[in-house]
Amino acid sequence: MLRSLNNKIIFSIILVTLLGAFLTAFTVILTVQYQLSQKYTVEKQATIESLSLSLSEDMFSRDYEQVERTVKSALVYENIASLTVFDQNGNVVNSLSEFNDNIDLELSKHTLSMDGKAVGAFEVGFSDRYIDDLIQRTVIVLSIVVVGFLILIGLAFFIFMRYSVLQPIRTFSSAVNRIDMDNLSTRIRINSQDEIGLLATAFNDMAENLEKSQADLKQSYDELEEKVELRTRGERRRAEQLRTINEVGRRISMFLSLDELLPYVVNSLRDTFHYYNVNIFLVKDTGSVELSAGTGGYEKEIPTGFSITFGQGIVGTAAQNEEFVVVADVSTDSRYIASEELPNTCSELSVPIKLGTEILGVLDIQSDEINAFDEIDIFTVQTIGDQLAVAIQNARYYLETRELAIITERNRLAREIHDTLAQGFTGIILQLEAAEQTLGEDNSSSQEHLDTAKRLAKESLNEARRSVWALRPQLLENLTFIDALRTEAESFGNENNVKVDFYTTFKERNINPDAENALLRIFQEALNNIRKHARANNVEVRFTRYESNFVLIINDDGIGFDSTEDKSSGFGLISMRERVKLLGGSLEISSEKDRGTRLLVKIPVREGA
Repeated sequence: MLRSLNNKIIFSIILVTLLGAFLTAFTVILTVQYQLSQKYTVEKQATIESLSLSLSEDMFSRDYEQVERTVKSALVYENIASLTVFDQNGNVVNSLSEFNDNIDLELSKHTLSMDGKAVGAFEVGFSDRYIDDLIQRTVIVLSIVVVGFLILIGLAFFIFMRYSVLQPIRTFSSAVNRIDMDNLSTRIRINSQDEIGLLATAFNDMAENLEKSQADLKQSYDELEEKVELRTRGERRRAEQLRTINEVGRRISMFLSLDELLPYVVNSLRDTFHYYNVNIFLVKDTGSVELSAGTGGYEKEIPTGFSITFGQGIVGTAAQNEEFVVVADVSTDSRYIASEELPNTCSELSVPIKLGTEILGVLDIQSDEINAFDEIDIFTVQTIGDQLAVAIQNARYYLETRELAIITERNRLAREIHDTLAQGFTGIILQLEAAEQTLGEDNSSSQEHLDTAKRLAKESLNEARRSVWALRPQLLENLTFIDALRTEAESFGNENNVKVDFYTTFKERNINPDAENALLRIFQEALNNIRKHARANNVEVRFTRYESNFVLIINDDGIGFDSTEDKSSGFGLISMRERVKLLGGSLEISSEKDRGTRLLVKIPVREGA
């Protein structure tokens, strides 16, 4: 484009120069011809007058030599080609010419007079060649000068156009070619105040506005894209939450044990939504909630059994007010209680688990991001909390129903044993005593067999009674677990003349029914072993809760045994180990001969404790 414009300007300058040169040359020719023609006429008239004056005196004085000199001197002029002088009679006095036949002459004859008297005549021949050569030379010189001048003017005009017009246009065009949507920072550096400068200023303003508009458009696009991404992520998250709600709602109805239900819920929430930490607290009788299941950011062991009083912290506030509590930044909320186990908590959401007007617990969600919970999270957690409340109630109903069924079956078996075996053994004993009286004391051999039979019958009767008692834990039906342990210890001490010291720091009224039954049976079996084998005078019993375990410790000062020997084959120890194993606990027995025996039982705390 610029090359085309440059060529056009050069062509235009050349054309204008040529036209100017042609017109100038034509004008010069006409002017020179006219001016030189006028000059030729004037010179011719002057020559005629000069010759008339000179020749008139010479002819009057008849000085023909002077006439000859005058004729010769006249031919010196380029415009005079011939000169002939005549006397008054018409005779040629002198004649001289410098021309050939090819030259056209303009002959002019004039009379010579002196004081009014004719003294002769002369004929002069003027040559057009002189004036033509003069015109040609003059035209050539003037044409060269004019054309050269026009060329210089054209060159100067081209240089002016090049630097004043073409160069700015080239700069402008280069900027236009460089500018695009990826390069709007291009500016035209033209400082002239003419139209091109104004155009460059307008272009720069336009480029600046376009750059600003593009920046605004890009910002708007980025913001829109971010909003779309957030909305898409939110919709995806909403769909995932709805799926989780449906899945959790479907699955939790299948759990009949809180020990399985609660871990499933916390793990599902954390795995699906990548929460930092998820906890479930259940309400206890003492106006507090206790951590029953948790997963996530714990740096140490999950502190199951940790209690929070109503109104204490964010969880306690949700439990007391029975409304959800959401904290966008826990560092700015005075209710938040920092935990060493969860150092990265930034925001927290606590939702009460309610069934009707009864609050069963709190579902607590923690995030390691500030302002992490929105309305969707609140809706999801509330919905799962409502489903969880029904599942917890169903699980408790199931436990109560199972316990009732066990008690019913236990009572039935107790009645059957009492009505059959116990009465049968009682009848056998009575019959043996009657036989003993009938035989008298003379038959020692028969008496020995009768004593043996009677002893075995009494032992079997005692065992039947113990089985009835074991199947029917009336202590737990009528007393709290701690009171049942204390009563059993006191009965053992009174019946066996042994001093029993019972210590406990446990404040709860009841614990998990399975744990109660197992611990009571283990305690009874341990006391039975002390009665049969230990020969102890003092027994110390301690029951407490340490971290996430129930701990039962029984020490006696009996004869003990060698712990390196295998004493685990007895039915009593096997029974105790089986009971502990079923509840995921541990049993340790340590003893030395004549140094007594120590029994240590640990059973994990489960929901309901």
